Amino acid sequence: MLVWSRWSFLSTPLDHPFQLSMLSSPHPLAKLPLLLSAAYFGHLSGTSPQPSPSEIETVKFAKVEKKSKRLVFRFGPGILKFVVISTCLAEAAIILCETYPSFPGSDSIRALFHGTSYSSIYISRTFLVGWALLATGTYLRVTCYRYLGHFFTFELALHADHRLVTSGPYSIVRHPSYSAVLVVAVGLVMLHLSPGSCWDAFGVWRSTVGILCALGWIGVWIVFAAAMVARTTVEDSVLKEAFGKEWEKWAKSTPYRLLPGIY
Repeated sequence: MLVWSRWSFLSTPLDHPFQLSMLSSPHPLAKLPLLLSAAYFGHLSGTSPQPSPSEIETVKFAKVEKKSKRLVFRFGPGILKFVVISTCLAEAAIILCETYPSFPGSDSIRALFHGTSYSSIYISRTFLVGWALLATGTYLRVTCYRYLGHFFTFELALHADHRLVTSGPYSIVRHPSYSAVLVVAVGLVMLHLSPGSCWDAFGVWRSTVGILCALGWIGVWIVFAAAMVARTTVEDSVLKEAFGKEWEKWAKSTPYRLLPGIY
């Protein structure tokens, strides 16, 4: 992915004049709505639409899922969401304070990000592809929220009135919300580590510490993705036990867990 993000087609700006320092578009804030929407997408995809389930509702899954993994899904999304939103807002703040030096707090923001080159922040193709993946994954994630309704919680649970949802995205793969997170993860890595991002402006690729931070961010998402893939087996096992032939019929008509035709 690091190599891919540095391919000339993806890593170069859309056009030289598109760099914020010499922007030929109507306003130098062109990247701002994309960053703010990315922060919002991060909030939506990382926030559970329902409160945490009770211990009684999680007991069946607690018996087959390790406590460490349950803790990852309880606290992990919130931590990742914080990093995503704060990074997007930091980049937006740099753009805003450089565009409007008299804006309240601009001096403090410039002092906080001292040494960051405003002219090195721009919209690259990598950024746009990452933003598109993030938007697509978030849309799919929210669609899953809507179809599952109050059954959707970050912690696995079986409610007293639980029913097997097999329509909408759940008629394509059995765990589409996890598929959505995989798309979101790829999008966020491309968005944050792309040329022209604030991480790039901070020199993430020009120092050992920076490279380690970038690899760490990628590694976090790889671990989180691996945990989700493993979790599909746990969910299938409990749902099969709870719904029997109904689940078997659904699994037969929807044989793939995450990626249609692949897995």
